[in-house]
Amino acid sequence: MGSARPIGLGSEDYRAVAATVREVDQGTWLAALPAGTVAPDDRATAVEATLAELPVPDGLDVEALMATGTANDAHSMELEVTNAVICGWVQQWVDGTASGDTAAVDEATSAMTSSRQWPPLVETASGTMKEFVWDVADAMAAGVPLEQFPSLPQGTGYQRHLGCPE
Repeated sequence: MGSARPIGLGSEDYRAVAATVREVDQGTWLAALPAGTVAPDDRATAVEATLAELPVPDGLDVEALMATGTANDAHSMELEVTNAVICGWVQQWVDGTASGDTAAVDEATSAMTSSRQWPPLVETASGTMKEFVWDVADAMAAGVPLEQFPSLPQGTGYQRHLGCPE
Protein backbone atom coordinates (compact mmCIF):
# COMPACT_ATOMS: atom_id res chain seq x y z
CA MET A 1 0.00 0.00 0.00
CA GLY A 2 1.46 3.35 -1.03
CA SER A 3 1.09 6.39 1.06
CA ALA A 4 -0.43 9.48 -0.45
CA ARG A 5 0.85 12.79 0.72
CA PRO A 6 -2.09 14.90 1.94
CA ILE A 7 -2.32 18.46 0.80
CA GLY A 8 -2.60 20.59 3.89
CA LEU A 9 -2.54 24.27 4.66
CA GLY A 10 1.21 24.24 5.08
CA SER A 11 2.07 22.19 2.01
CA GLU A 12 4.09 23.46 -0.91
CA ASP A 13 1.32 22.35 -3.30
CA TYR A 14 -1.21 24.56 -1.58
CA ARG A 15 1.14 27.53 -1.57
CA ALA A 16 1.83 27.09 -5.27
CA VAL A 17 -1.88 27.13 -6.12
CA ALA A 18 -2.60 30.00 -3.73
CA ALA A 19 0.14 32.05 -5.41
CA THR A 20 -1.82 31.95 -8.67
CA VAL A 21 -4.95 33.51 -7.15
CA ARG A 22 -5.38 37.15 -8.09
CA GLU A 23 -7.99 39.83 -7.67
CA VAL A 24 -9.93 40.78 -10.78
CA ASP A 25 -12.50 43.44 -11.57
CA GLN A 26 -16.20 42.65 -11.53
CA GLY A 27 -16.48 42.49 -15.34
CA THR A 28 -13.71 39.89 -15.56
CA TRP A 29 -15.28 37.84 -12.79
CA LEU A 30 -18.75 37.97 -14.40
CA ALA A 31 -17.31 37.02 -17.80
CA ALA A 32 -15.73 33.94 -16.23
CA LEU A 33 -19.00 32.62 -14.80
CA PRO A 34 -20.51 29.57 -16.48
CA ALA A 35 -23.13 29.84 -19.21
CA GLY A 36 -26.61 30.07 -17.76
CA THR A 37 -25.60 32.39 -14.95
CA VAL A 38 -27.85 35.38 -14.43
CA ALA A 39 -25.62 38.38 -13.76
CA PRO A 40 -26.85 41.09 -11.37
CA ASP A 41 -27.50 43.51 -14.26
CA ASP A 42 -29.67 40.87 -15.99
CA ARG A 43 -31.63 39.79 -12.94
CA ALA A 44 -34.61 42.14 -13.36
CA THR A 45 -35.17 40.92 -16.91
CA ALA A 46 -34.85 37.28 -15.81
CA VAL A 47 -37.27 37.79 -12.92
CA GLU A 48 -39.78 39.47 -15.26
CA ALA A 49 -39.47 36.57 -17.73
CA THR A 50 -40.15 34.03 -14.99
CA LEU A 51 -43.09 36.00 -13.62
CA ALA A 52 -44.57 36.22 -17.13
CA GLU A 53 -45.03 32.43 -16.98
CA LEU A 54 -46.84 32.47 -13.63
CA PRO A 55 -50.01 33.85 -12.07
CA VAL A 56 -48.68 36.52 -9.72
CA PRO A 57 -50.46 37.26 -6.44
CA ASP A 58 -51.22 40.86 -5.52
CA GLY A 59 -48.71 42.15 -3.04
CA LEU A 60 -45.76 40.08 -4.26
CA ASP A 61 -42.65 42.20 -3.71
CA VAL A 62 -41.32 42.01 -7.26
CA GLU A 63 -38.81 44.80 -6.63
CA ALA A 64 -37.21 42.76 -3.84
CA LEU A 65 -36.92 39.75 -6.16
CA MET A 66 -35.20 41.91 -8.75
CA ALA A 67 -32.88 43.70 -6.35
CA THR A 68 -30.87 40.91 -4.75
CA GLY A 69 -27.78 41.97 -6.72
CA THR A 70 -26.14 38.55 -6.85
CA ALA A 71 -25.16 36.32 -9.74
CA ASN A 72 -27.06 33.07 -9.75
CA ASP A 73 -27.69 30.01 -11.85
CA ALA A 74 -30.74 30.62 -14.09
CA HIS A 75 -32.57 27.54 -12.79
CA SER A 76 -31.98 28.51 -9.16
CA MET A 77 -33.21 32.04 -9.85
CA GLU A 78 -36.35 30.69 -11.56
CA LEU A 79 -37.10 28.48 -8.59
CA GLU A 80 -36.46 31.31 -6.13
CA VAL A 81 -38.99 33.48 -7.97
CA THR A 82 -41.45 30.59 -8.30
CA ASN A 83 -41.16 29.87 -4.59
CA ALA A 84 -41.93 33.51 -3.78
CA VAL A 85 -45.04 33.28 -5.98
CA ILE A 86 -46.11 30.03 -4.29
CA CYS A 87 -45.66 31.52 -0.82
CA GLY A 88 -47.59 34.61 -1.93
CA TRP A 89 -50.56 32.50 -3.01
CA VAL A 90 -50.48 30.46 0.19
CA GLN A 91 -50.37 33.68 2.22
CA GLN A 92 -53.34 35.04 0.26
CA TRP A 93 -55.20 31.81 1.04
CA VAL A 94 -54.34 32.08 4.75
CA ASP A 95 -55.32 35.75 4.94
CA GLY A 96 -58.51 35.19 2.94
CA THR A 97 -59.50 32.27 5.12
CA ALA A 98 -58.87 34.28 8.29
CA SER A 99 -60.90 37.25 7.04
CA GLY A 100 -63.65 35.30 5.32
CA ASP A 101 -62.66 36.65 1.89
CA THR A 102 -63.87 33.76 -0.25
CA ALA A 103 -62.85 35.51 -3.50
CA ALA A 104 -59.22 35.69 -2.29
CA VAL A 105 -59.34 32.04 -1.17
CA ASP A 106 -60.82 30.95 -4.49
CA GLU A 107 -58.26 32.95 -6.47
CA ALA A 108 -55.36 31.47 -4.46
CA THR A 109 -56.77 27.95 -4.80
CA SER A 110 -57.20 28.38 -8.55
CA ALA A 111 -53.66 29.73 -8.94
CA MET A 112 -52.13 26.90 -6.90
CA THR A 113 -54.17 24.30 -8.78
CA SER A 114 -52.81 25.72 -12.05
CA SER A 115 -49.24 25.11 -10.77
CA ARG A 116 -49.18 21.79 -12.63
CA GLN A 117 -48.76 23.87 -15.78
CA TRP A 118 -46.21 26.38 -14.48
CA PRO A 119 -43.09 26.03 -16.69
CA PRO A 120 -40.57 26.60 -13.85
CA LEU A 121 -42.14 23.74 -11.86
CA VAL A 122 -42.76 21.42 -14.78
CA GLU A 123 -39.40 21.99 -16.50
CA THR A 124 -36.97 22.88 -13.71
CA ALA A 125 -38.09 21.87 -10.23
CA SER A 126 -37.08 18.65 -8.58
CA GLY A 127 -39.72 15.97 -8.19
CA THR A 128 -39.88 16.60 -4.46
CA MET A 129 -40.55 20.32 -4.84
CA LYS A 130 -43.30 19.66 -7.38
CA GLU A 131 -44.90 17.06 -5.11
CA PHE A 132 -44.87 19.43 -2.12
CA VAL A 133 -46.47 22.23 -4.14
CA TRP A 134 -49.07 19.92 -5.64
CA ASP A 135 -49.83 18.38 -2.23
CA VAL A 136 -50.75 21.86 -1.01
CA ALA A 137 -52.70 22.69 -4.19
CA ASP A 138 -54.74 19.50 -3.80
CA ALA A 139 -55.39 20.14 -0.10
CA MET A 140 -56.45 23.73 -0.84
CA ALA A 141 -58.83 22.56 -3.56
CA ALA A 142 -60.30 19.91 -1.25
CA GLY A 143 -60.46 22.30 1.70
CA VAL A 144 -58.57 19.92 3.97
CA PRO A 145 -55.40 20.07 6.05
CA LEU A 146 -52.31 18.27 4.85
CA GLU A 147 -52.18 14.72 6.13
CA GLN A 148 -48.86 15.14 7.96
CA PHE A 149 -50.07 18.27 9.79
CA PRO A 150 -53.60 17.33 10.91
CA SER A 151 -53.38 19.23 14.20
CA LEU A 152 -52.30 22.52 12.57
CA PRO A 153 -54.63 25.02 10.98
CA GLN A 154 -54.76 24.32 7.25
CA GLY A 155 -52.81 27.40 6.21
CA THR A 156 -50.05 26.89 8.76
CA GLY A 157 -49.64 23.31 7.60
CA TYR A 158 -49.47 24.51 4.00
CA GLN A 159 -46.83 27.10 4.89
CA ARG A 160 -44.71 24.62 6.84
CA HIS A 161 -44.96 22.00 4.09
CA LEU A 162 -43.55 24.50 1.57
CA GLY A 163 -41.13 26.37 3.83
CA CYS A 164 -43.10 29.61 3.50
CA PRO A 165 -43.15 32.21 6.27
CA GLU A 166 -45.95 31.75 8.79
